[in-house]
Amino acid sequence: MKQLENKLPVEQAAELMEEIATLNAQITQHTDEANKQIDKIKNDLSVKTEEWVKKSENLNIELEHLAETHKNELFPPDPTGKAKKIMSLKLKSGEFGFKTTSSLEILNIEQTAKLIEVGKRKLAEQTGIASAL
Repeated sequence: MKQLENKLPVEQAAELMEEIATLNAQITQHTDEANKQIDKIKNDLSVKTEEWVKKSENLNIELEHLAETHKNELFPPDPTGKAKKIMSLKLKSGEFGFKTTSSLEILNIEQTAKLIEVGKRKLAEQTGIASAL
């Protein structure tokens, strides 16, 4: 600030505003660069995982069909005859449920989200842009 003391207030204001504009331009430039890197990571991840996503979707369809076809074997009826609201089956790899509304629900969403995040970070490290995340 000492370099501004000998200047008129209007000159001081102009210099301060110019410096602020320069800093904002640098921030914008670095933000744009980071966003481009993030977009590239997302695109690379999408391309790399496309086959897995399709396979997972197909396996979910198979699981839904299996649950529908073998409903009584997988989710035996309540011996008292009362209908259950949600029937679920706990397995080593997770738990899935079958509602009486005939929809299938995968109940391991948090673990899936964590696995996606780990995959995203690994891809960023492999591409050398982990610092962008």
